[in-house]
Parts: sequence; C-alpha cells; structure tokens
Amino acid sequence: MSPRLFALILLLPAALAAGSLREAVDLFKAGRVPEARPLLEKLVKADPRDVQARLYLARSMSLMHDRDAAIDLLAGTLKLAPDDHVVFAEYGGACLHRAGELGAGLRALMLARKGRNALETAAEMHPDSVVYHEGLVDFYRQAPAIAGGSLAKARQHAEAVARLDATRGKLLLASLAAQEDDPVGALDICREIIAAHPDHYLALYTFGRAAIDAGLALDEAERYLRRCIELTPSPSEPNHAGAYYRLGMAAEKSGRRDDARALYRKSLELEPSFSKAEEALAALN
Repeated sequence: MSPRLFALILLLPAALAAGSLREAVDLFKAGRVPEARPLLEKLVKADPRDVQARLYLARSMSLMHDRDAAIDLLAGTLKLAPDDHVVFAEYGGACLHRAGELGAGLRALMLARKGRNALETAAEMHPDSVVYHEGLVDFYRQAPAIAGGSLAKARQHAEAVARLDATRGKLLLASLAAQEDDPVGALDICREIIAAHPDHYLALYTFGRAAIDAGLALDEAERYLRRCIELTPSPSEPNHAGAYYRLGMAAEKSGRRDDARALYRKSLELEPSFSKAEEALAALN
C-alpha cells in the first residue's frame, strides 16, 4: 500500500464525520430538529470531544424541551473548551432559560446564578459581542435581587452596547430609564432615534410603551404604535399583538372604552394566548 493511500484511509473517518456533521447542521438550520438530533447523538457518541456536535446537540435538546439534558451536556462541554466564549454563552443561556421555566425555588436560583456567571464570562472573553451584553441587560433588569438582579449592572451593559451599536444601546437605556421611573428621559431618547430613523420599529414601540405606561404624550404614542402596525417586526421584536394591546391601553386611558375593547380583541385575534390583553378585556367587560 502506498503511503498516500494509507494516509487517505487514516483520514477517511474524520472526513465522513465532517460530512455527517454538515448534514446534521443543515437539518437543524432547516428546522428539522427531530431528524438532526439522532445524527448528532451518534456523532457525540463516536467522538465525545467534538465541541461543535455537542453544541448543536444541546441546542436540539433545548428546542425539544429536554433542557436539563442540554445543561448537563453543556457543562461537560465547558470542560473540553474552557476558552470558548460560545460554549459559555450557550451554557449561560440554557441555565437562565431553565431558571425562568422553574420560577421560584432553590434550583431556579442556583441555575440563574450559574447562567449569569457563565454569560458574564462570555462577555469578558468577547467584549465586542452586542448579543452577550444584551442578554445580561435582560437578566439584570428582570431577575430579583436575590438572584443577582441589578438595574445598575443592567445599565453598565447597556452602555457597553451603546459603545458598540449606538442605536441598540440607546434603546436599552430608554427602556431602563422607563423602568427607573424616568419616562421623560426614555421618551427623549426614543425621539432622538425616531428623528434619525422614522421607521425604526423598536424605537416607535419603545416610545409607545413608555409613554402609555406613564400616561404621557398619548396621541404621539398612538401615532407611533399605528406606524408599527404598518411595519414588519423582526422575530426578536414585540409583535403586532403587543402593539394593539398598547393601543388598547392608550384608548382606555383616554376614556375611549369601546375603542379599547376592539383593540384588545384584535390583539387576542393575533395572539389568543396573550394573557395581558385577555385580562384587560375582561376588566373592561
């Protein structure tokens, strides 16, 4: 046997594995997760040190609501790739998602702290990631103090986002200002963004939400939310059901109860499980 042929034979298993991983990843990205998962399980069993296969398997497990198994797999993956910020971010996100599902309780608290620490590590490793900082803003602004929630820390990460992406960072700061009982500051930030980008969906929506919650500039808020309905939000942005719900709140605060009922009903048509709209409609009725 020639040396070249012998080398090709040695490389063949790795080449086949790479092909299988590409196939599994293609299935995953196409939304065919139940088909991708068994392929990924075989790859991880054949090579337990394959970090990419482990990451996609963990994502598949999470999407199939097998979140505890995904967390365990990612915890082992951290030991294989202790310098990989993506693995820390995936582990942090999985822990935080599971903590949110569990609600109150000791395990939820422990998972929330682990998730926060892992995501902080990912942001330290890769400080130019807007996504990591945004994730930490969401955690710190929503988590209770006992789990590490802190508006001051949320603001630090929002300011980090602003240094990387001025508009996204300003919108985070506007939301935090509203949460910190500074609706005027929040509206001023949104107006600045809207002046430069009149059809910026999230800026229009954030203005509407902050203004209506505070009972300020209701006509302006309604105008911006109606513009939102004419635009298409991204998957990560509040949907049209949310815009109709906020419009219903504005109508109710303005004394237009019939308009409010119609808007809450429209919100529920678009999202029948929208509990806030359902509760608001029931209260009016």
